[in-house]
Amino acid sequence: MQWSQVNPDDSAWRIAPGQKGTSQNVTLSLEVVVILAVRKESAGKGAVFFSPGAGESEHIEESKKGVVRVMEMGGGRPTFTPLE
Repeated sequence: MQWSQVNPDDSAWRIAPGQKGTSQNVTLSLEVVVILAVRKESAGKGAVFFSPGAGESEHIEESKKGVVRVMEMGGGRPTFTPLE
């Protein structure tokens, strides 16, 4: 998720067009909007991604590892075992 895709005023996340050329709009609950606002504030200026990766591209290359990392950062433990 890129910050440029999120519109907190409309409570919407606009996902860029995929292979079929259509974009998707996801309605965000108030709770998600609050979480995103807090995350954006802590991310600092210039942040492109909601949960940046550690690599040079700043994009999470392996989403399974990213989910586990986000869960660990939040103090929780994943309720699944990522497939290798």
